[in-house]
Amino acid sequence: MVKKILALFMAGVMFVCCFCLNTSAADLADYSMTDAQWAEYWDENKDNFSQMQLYVGADESELNFCWHSKKSGDIPKVRIGISENMEVYSEFEGTYKNHGDYQANYVTASGFEEDSVYYYSFAVGDGEFSEPEMYRTLKSDSFKALYISDVQAGIDDNGDYATYNATCWNKVLTTALNNNYDISFILNCGDMTNSGESNLEWAATMAPKALRNLPTTATYGNHDRKGDTYKYFVNLPNANKALSTTPDGDEYYFRYGDVLFINLCTTNYNVFDEYNFVEKAVSENPDAKWRVVMFHHDVYGPGHHAGDNDTKLLSAVYSAICDKFDIDVCLTGHEHYYGRSYFMYDDKVVDMDYTQHKAVDPEGTLYFTASSAGGRNRMYDEPFSYEWLCFEYMSEELTYSTIEFDEDTFSLNTYDLEGNVIDYYTIEKTSSDFNEFDTDDGLLNTNAIDRLLRNFTGEYYVIFEALYNVFDIVKSVIASLIS
Repeated sequence: MVKKILALFMAGVMFVCCFCLNTSAADLADYSMTDAQWAEYWDENKDNFSQMQLYVGADESELNFCWHSKKSGDIPKVRIGISENMEVYSEFEGTYKNHGDYQANYVTASGFEEDSVYYYSFAVGDGEFSEPEMYRTLKSDSFKALYISDVQAGIDDNGDYATYNATCWNKVLTTALNNNYDISFILNCGDMTNSGESNLEWAATMAPKALRNLPTTATYGNHDRKGDTYKYFVNLPNANKALSTTPDGDEYYFRYGDVLFINLCTTNYNVFDEYNFVEKAVSENPDAKWRVVMFHHDVYGPGHHAGDNDTKLLSAVYSAICDKFDIDVCLTGHEHYYGRSYFMYDDKVVDMDYTQHKAVDPEGTLYFTASSAGGRNRMYDEPFSYEWLCFEYMSEELTYSTIEFDEDTFSLNTYDLEGNVIDYYTIEKTSSDFNEFDTDDGLLNTNAIDRLLRNFTGEYYVIFEALYNVFDIVKSVIASLIS
């Protein structure tokens, strides 16, 4: 018995020591397939919505897991090891939600060191653990992420579930990884599926093999809102369960190095929730040098949605939030073709030189719109020419973007699948200081309503502007009389 106890103790010591030692991180596999290989793989997996999906954790030391299994009521478990044989591992238990005849399993693992290689295996209850899969970490002080949107997997014209969308998404992901070995995670700006109610659509979104080894984010889009499957297929950090007053997708945030990523839910009609959540995320991460907001709707986008009334409403609210909290970059989707705004502040274009594709300590926020990673790019007879739009790329071609951060710079590069650069931009920061804000303020203390009136009244806004000026004069007179 003593020997057994000593053996277990030594195994634990070995695991702790090995877990804390960095090793040289391995490259991800080459996930490329011929058309025939993909067709065979897809035929085997098109109905498999139980595949493991990795999600980012609260910071670079965490990793979230989500998968489906037959309903059993047993606790899901994930083991993290430092070698493929899994002789030494740490085990993490999670929770589950019943989803029809299945249960959705959620586990969070922690203790990951940067620039290291790990292996994970998972099971439910006393069931057999899966074959180990690799997970690697890279540096967090400078890193690269893949930025995409709108896989929007759904029924094809021929009635098949998402064959075309899954094929396009796999091409985008494998090409991006083959050309960028140092991608740490995926930033997905939403519309994960088309109807929001089919498990088989999620099978397509989760199909690419690379997703067994590479974590992603998720964003609640207008198509996801059509059904109720989203919550069963995502496991997100710092979710807004306590603050949210609607049943929509939870807002969440995570920290990676010096970058704070805040993911918002633009289908949430209670926009006060969104304001409060950004304030909470920023207040809890005052030392983050960069602030990035993600949501689905493109408030300064390149296509027809920008003229919709709901987008005008969203633009007024979310641009005011971005200004209030000094957001550097806003990543969106929804429009199904690529666009980059000018720097926007107070719902107006910031006057500066845009010819150099670089800005140093700029005022305002830069807004990006991703094309459709699922091959659903929109085409119009003529591109839209909005006053906020600096660059647009309307094409049926599949594209993707990478974003890179280091201590002083943010860079975004957008490519087609042939490797041609479509667009690029860099922001350099010489200071990490942000404007202070009063936590007693709220959304109504911004000029969101003023922006809303501007957006909806157009040239007639001067009437409201005159009334504002008269009101200010009256307030000043009353204040002077009182004093």
